[in-house]
Amino acid sequence: MRALLLASLAVAPLTAQSLDDLRRSVRDAAQSSHYATFLAGFLGLTGESELSGARLEIDDAADTELSLFTYPLRRDVPLGAGDGAPKLRFEGDLGYAVARVDLADAYDGQAPGFETRVKSRYEAFGGFAGVGIVVPFGAVSVTPLVVGGLAHVENTTYYQGPGATATAALFDGIVFNWDATYAVYGGGLVLQHDDLVLGDVRITPRLRYDLRRSDPLSADDPTQDEATTYEWLIARVDFEGPCGVQVADREVHWTGEFAYKRFLDEVGDLLGFDDYFELGLGLRWGCRDLVPLLGECGLGGAVLVGEDVLGWTFGVTVRF
Repeated sequence: MRALLLASLAVAPLTAQSLDDLRRSVRDAAQSSHYATFLAGFLGLTGESELSGARLEIDDAADTELSLFTYPLRRDVPLGAGDGAPKLRFEGDLGYAVARVDLADAYDGQAPGFETRVKSRYEAFGGFAGVGIVVPFGAVSVTPLVVGGLAHVENTTYYQGPGATATAALFDGIVFNWDATYAVYGGGLVLQHDDLVLGDVRITPRLRYDLRRSDPLSADDPTQDEATTYEWLIARVDFEGPCGVQVADREVHWTGEFAYKRFLDEVGDLLGFDDYFELGLGLRWGCRDLVPLLGECGLGGAVLVGEDVLGWTFGVTVRF
């Protein structure tokens, strides 16, 4: 929330200018601190295709809490006979992200008599679809992807304290209490090794790079009405092996994952964390022809750890 803090400092002293001048100062400060880039990175979290949804606590001045709920879909369609034939890959992601921010004083003590506590909630809803070609080179495959979708972001903020009315007049519609809709498009590149086996354990390393651009379709203020480009990198290793347990004559497998995600631009700084690791364990059961419409289901959890972020995730997965 660096943009908020800079915008707050820009409006003191409150009585020295007209309201229009003060709102202009807030807008200029938010734009100079790349508020639109923060929003792009936030809405981009709803399109997570490699890591799970999670609850994160960010160690910043606002004690930000971030929750992610994502539902990634993926299906490969062979374009020829044999294991060496290319495949057409379809991806889909549905996601929801919410960030809760609590500031003891919006002005950080710089405006005596106008102290204002701010409780703010950012919400983003996103839907994305992608298509690409899986090209095998022996045990390694390369998959270029094209991705597009829509995301909606809105902010709801409440104020408390002697400066609440003045703060609402200054910030509403610019930094707080607004909504915007964006078109999001871009591409990705996935490198994957499929044939690593150690005893009964299958090991699948994967490296993925993504680039996105968000273009505003509607916005309440020029602060949100900016196109932004952002990118990230994910390295991931999946493990899977038999548990020695069967359900309905189908083997139950244990799964493990070790992943690392890093934002490659200023988005991470604006969100409050540049990168994090994910370490998870779970169970997976193949239920095709046993459960209608389902091919596989699983249960798992993970912890997420970074320099300024700590979180966890737990959930159920299904494949059709």
